Order: sequence, then C-alpha cells, then structure tokens
Amino acid sequence: MRIPALALCAVAALAACSPPPEAVIGPTEVEGSVEWDYPRTVDWVNRPMLVVPRPGGIYPQVPDVRLALTCTADGRLDVDGLRIVTDVGSYEIPEAAGLSNGVLAVIGEPVWQSTGYELQAELVLSPTPDQLRNLLTGDKLILTAPTPEGDYGTTYPAPPRALAEAFLRDCAAGQGR
Repeated sequence: MRIPALALCAVAALAACSPPPEAVIGPTEVEGSVEWDYPRTVDWVNRPMLVVPRPGGIYPQVPDVRLALTCTADGRLDVDGLRIVTDVGSYEIPEAAGLSNGVLAVIGEPVWQSTGYELQAELVLSPTPDQLRNLLTGDKLILTAPTPEGDYGTTYPAPPRALAEAFLRDCAAGQGR
C-alpha cells in the first residue's frame, strides 16, 4: 500500500512542476548571426536609426530590416520589428509592448495594423536618455510583448558599443530632425 501512495505523491509533485497544457507564446532568440548597423548615408534615413538588417534581404537599398530603432523629433523612440503571424492558429493581441535588456523595461501601447497574414505594431516609447543608454548598452535587447498566454518576444544581442554610442549621441543632439 505504501508504494502506490508514494507513486501518487511523485506524480502530484511532477504535475505541479509541469507547464500548463495550453500553448504558450515564448520568447525566442534570433537565430544566426546578428549584425547591427547605423545607416547615416542611406537616402531613406532622415533621422538617427539603429537597425538589424534582415539576412539575405536587399538592405541597404530599402529598409529591409528585422528591427529598427529611430529617434523622433520630440525625443521619443519609434520601434519597428514587432510582428505576429495571424494565418495559423489562434493568438492574443498584446495590449503592451516594449524594449527590455533583462533588467530594465520600457513599455508602451502598440498600434496594430494587419497585412492580411500578420499583425505589425507601430510602437512609440518614451525612455529617458538614461533609460535608452541602459537598454542599448546591456548584454541583450529584447523586443517584448506580454500577453495572457505568456511573453511574446525576440532577444537580440546588444548593438556594438560604438554604434550604440553614436546613435545615442546623435539622438541627444537632434541630428537629422
């Protein structure tokens, strides 16, 4: 009699540690190499912009990028790169999204637009200069969107310090605005 009771306790303990049975959208790491760029001489760039080009794309002729961070004239930060594929399965539209480095997070309210097969977010954040510096000079940069099912997001390695510093300097100086 003791063995079944002990086995039942072990099963109960394992069940308590198991993830819930429903699908959870989890954070992902960017696969392959990630090359950051700070395009200052490309004709489609008119404000300080830090980008992760899409591999195999036609960047820099066009803004074919995975992630783009752009300083706005009013000191805010435009973030482009948050997309949710909508042609398979069910999904929850995140009501908030932002950037994080694993320690600090700056969150805003995305405006979603449908392209038919995916939702793309227009996201404008208002980090302080110190927050932006901390985000860009950490070990990683996470584009995140928390949902009731879990956090949706993509983790990128932080941009090289020289690119981050040039971007921060130009944002603070208001160049290209």
